[in-house]
Amino acid sequence: MRSVGLFWFATGVTVMGFSLLSPAILHADDGTNGTIPDEIIVTAPAPDGTSAAAPGVLVIDVAQSRRDGDVSVADVLRGLPGVDVQQRGSAFEPSAVRIRGSESEQVLVLRDGRPVSDSRSSLVDMSRISLAGVERIEIIRGPATALYGVGGAAGAINLISRDVPTSGFVPSSSTDISGNSRVTWGSLGEYHLEGGAQVSRLGSSGETSLEAAVAGVFATNTYAYVRAGETQNRENAGGGDGSVRLSMVRGISNERFSRLVIDSSAHVYRRGLPGSVEFPAASAQLQEQRGALALALHGADDAALWSISAHTGVSVSQREFRDPDYPLGSLASESALTAVHGAVTPAGPMGPVVFSMPISLNVEILADSELGDRRRVVPAIAPTMQAVFEVPGGSKATMGVHSRVELVDELPLVSVRGTAAWAAAAAPVRVALAGGWGYRMPDFADLFSERSAFTVGNPGLQPERSRSGEIEVLLGALARSTTVAEGFTGRVAVHGTHYEDLIQWLPDPNGVWRPRNTGEATILGFEGTIEGHRSLGVSPWRVGGMVGGDLLHARDRTAGVTFDMQLPWRAAVAFRAGGSLDHRLGHQLRMDVNGRGARPVTRQNTVWLDPYIRMDLSARVAVVPERVQVGAAVRNVLNQQFVETPLFPNPGREFRLSVEVQW
Repeated sequence: MRSVGLFWFATGVTVMGFSLLSPAILHADDGTNGTIPDEIIVTAPAPDGTSAAAPGVLVIDVAQSRRDGDVSVADVLRGLPGVDVQQRGSAFEPSAVRIRGSESEQVLVLRDGRPVSDSRSSLVDMSRISLAGVERIEIIRGPATALYGVGGAAGAINLISRDVPTSGFVPSSSTDISGNSRVTWGSLGEYHLEGGAQVSRLGSSGETSLEAAVAGVFATNTYAYVRAGETQNRENAGGGDGSVRLSMVRGISNERFSRLVIDSSAHVYRRGLPGSVEFPAASAQLQEQRGALALALHGADDAALWSISAHTGVSVSQREFRDPDYPLGSLASESALTAVHGAVTPAGPMGPVVFSMPISLNVEILADSELGDRRRVVPAIAPTMQAVFEVPGGSKATMGVHSRVELVDELPLVSVRGTAAWAAAAAPVRVALAGGWGYRMPDFADLFSERSAFTVGNPGLQPERSRSGEIEVLLGALARSTTVAEGFTGRVAVHGTHYEDLIQWLPDPNGVWRPRNTGEATILGFEGTIEGHRSLGVSPWRVGGMVGGDLLHARDRTAGVTFDMQLPWRAAVAFRAGGSLDHRLGHQLRMDVNGRGARPVTRQNTVWLDPYIRMDLSARVAVVPERVQVGAAVRNVLNQQFVETPLFPNPGREFRLSVEVQW
C-alpha cells in the first residue's frame, strides 16, 4: 500500500511541472544481492566499491581537477580525448565545447541529468560554470538523445553533484559538518572566490544532507595580444559572475527505502563582449539572471526489487544585451525563458534484465524582443533495459539498450543508444561497443531570427540527425575503475559519426545569411591513451605520466555549390602528454602538454588555423595535509600566440595563485 500511495504522490508532484530531466538509467547490480541502484546516471558501481564507466563514457574526478588549479568546467574539459574546448580569448571569455569534431550546438550540457542548454540558442558558456558543488563530470561521446532527450546529437556533458549514501545506514546518531573555500587570483585581473558547506545528520531512520555552495568571479581582463607582428589591446573582456546553490537530500532506511531531493540555484552575471579582432565591440554588454528549483522523489520495495522515481522542477532566465556604440546603430535585445519539467520512472527486474519506463514532459516558453513569443512542448517515453551476465570462466558481459520516442513541434522523433561490454576474468581487459541514433532540434534563433540587412531565420528547418558507432578497448586497472592508483593502463577507441540534414548558415543570392539543412557529413576518428602511476620505492612520492593522441578525419558528402564548405570546425590531429610527482601528504608538481595540428575551418570558408603546442605547469603545497593547500599554475608557459577559433586572439601566458581550505 505504501508503494501505491507513493506512486500517486509522485504523479501529483509531476503534474505541477514537467521535464526532460534524465531518469535513472538503471542496470543490474554488479554485486550479489540483486538490488537496484538508486539514481545512477551513467557510471555503474563495481563489486569493489569503485565505479567503471559505461561504454562511450568518460568520467572525471573533479576533486583532482580542483587540486590541479582548475576553477571552471572549461578548465577540466581541456585536453581530454575526443573533446575540444574552443575559447574566444582569455580564460574568462566565452568558451564552447565540441565532441569528436562536432559543432558546439550538437553537445548537450546537463546538471544532474537536467538540461542547462535551452532552445533559445543551444549554446552554453563552459567558462562560467563553476566547479562548486560538482563531484564528477560524465562525458558521453556519441549521440546522447536517447539518454537525455532533445539535443546531444554529438554527445553530452553531465555535471554530477555530491550525494548522500543510499544504503548502509547504522542505528546510531551522528552529525557531520564539512566545507571548503578557495580564493584564486589570475594575472589578467581575475579574482575567483568560492565556498561551500555540507551538513549531514545520520540517524537510525536515515540521513539528511544539507549543502550550500557560493561562487563568484570578477575580472578586468584587458590584455595585449600580438597580431600580424604588432601588439594590440583587447578591451571590454571583463565582468562579474556569481552563483548560489542550495540542496537537501533526505534518505530513509526501511523496508521501502525512499529518498527526497530538493535542489535550488541562482546565477547572475554581467560580461563585456569585446567582439572579434575585425569587429571590436568596446561597449557591448551581456547580462543574465537564472534561477532554478527541482524536486526528486524515489521509493523502492526491496522485497520485490521494484522502484519508482519522480522529478519535477522549474527554471527561469532573463537575458539583456546592449551595444550603444555599434557602428550601424545602437543594438538592444531582451528575452525571458521559462522551462517547466517533470518525469515519472517506474523500474524493476524482469529476469536478468532491469527495465525502466520513464514518462516525461518538458515545456519551454520564450518571450524575446527579436525572436518573438515562442513555445516548445516535448512529451516523451523512454524504455530502457540493462543487464549484467556472468560468462563461463568468470568473465562478465554487460548489455544495455536506451530508447526514446518524443513528439517535438508535432514531429515524432525516435532515438536509440545501445552498449555492450565484455570484461575478462583472468586479465584486466575490457572490450566495449557503443552506438546509436540521435538528433538536434533547430533552436529558436535558427528558426525565428528577425530579418536584418545580413541575417534571417528559417522556420522550415528540419532536425539534424546523427548516427555513430564506437569500439573501445581498455587495458589495466582502467578496465575496471574510473581511477588509477598504481600500474599502467591503456585505452584505444575507433569511432565514426554520420550527420544528415546539417544546419548551416549560408548566404542566399541576395547576400542574406539564412540557416539551411545543407546535406550530410561523415567524421571518422581514432583515440589512444597510455597512462601509468608508480610509487618511488619506500618514499612517500609517486610518479605518474600520460601520453595520448587523437586523429580526426571529416568528409563532406554534400553535392552542389557549397561542396567542401559546410563541415564543422574540427582538429585533424591532437596530441596530449602529462607528468606528475605526488606526495602522500598532498604536495604535487604537474605538467600538461597539448598540441593541435593545422586544421581547416570549412563551415563558411576555407581558413586554416595554425598548429600550436600549449604547455601548462602547476604546483601544490599542502600546508596542512587534507586541510590547507596553496597552489600556483602557469598556463601557456611557452607564451604561444595561437587561436582556437578565427578572429579571437589568445592572450598568451597566464598565471594563477590559489589558496584552498577544507574542514
